[in-house]
Amino acid sequence: MLDGLDEIGEQARTETITALNASLTAGDQVILTSRTAEFTTAVATAGRPLTGAAVIIPTQLTPKGAADYLRVCLAAAPSDAWQKVLAALENHSVPGLAELTSTPLGLWLIRTVYADSGTNPTPLTGPLGEDISALRAHLLDQVIPALIKTRPPSTQPDDHYRPRHRLDANATRRYLTYLARAFPPAITRDIPWWRVAATLPHSRRTIRLAAGLATGLGRDRAGRRRSTRDQARGLATVLTARLTAMARYLEGPGGIRVQPVDVRPGNAH
Repeated sequence: MLDGLDEIGEQARTETITALNASLTAGDQVILTSRTAEFTTAVATAGRPLTGAAVIIPTQLTPKGAADYLRVCLAAAPSDAWQKVLAALENHSVPGLAELTSTPLGLWLIRTVYADSGTNPTPLTGPLGEDISALRAHLLDQVIPALIKTRPPSTQPDDHYRPRHRLDANATRRYLTYLARAFPPAITRDIPWWRVAATLPHSRRTIRLAAGLATGLGRDRAGRRRSTRDQARGLATVLTARLTAMARYLEGPGGIRVQPVDVRPGNAH
């Protein structure tokens, strides 16, 4: 299964289509996922489609289909507020709500923020539900605390998608905001973990400073060897000061919170 053909470069997409056509045999099976526009362009540039491939394109959800889905997610006897939401979807009487739930993402937002968290859905059929832009912004604003509420921590080894400790909604929003600004969707759809450190303005200079101090503090001005304890104390003191300054910088607007640690000799913490 090749998931995300559209997430690689345009030339690479074309080369992938060509390579698959050249290598797949009659007995091979493959599933390829992609956004429609990028897949269509790759096939046109390659000059031929994937041999024997069946193309499946999802259709928009109908208001009744969205209502049926939410009804399954709710209790056997939905509250009056939910009954009103379901009726509004089936009757198409709240345009913003109907348009938002025509996509899987919009329907998932409704379920996550309101159904799974047990929140009163009355706003969905009020003025907020009339405007799809306002409704989407509202749901995106509430999705982080809703997910944290509905996914409590777990220490069970098989709970791979549960946090190990209680998350803070504001801190989580700050971290995700930082990543979104460091890796804007207009430039990339990936967040490579090995490139996160390079987005911190002072990180590289701090690492170079630490390397220089580790080398330079080994000898004094006369070239004489310092004691191991003196070397450790001097290096640790400077590094603690630098890390503290770096933490204060990162805690600014859009930054991330870092708790510096005193690593000087004799400090048990």
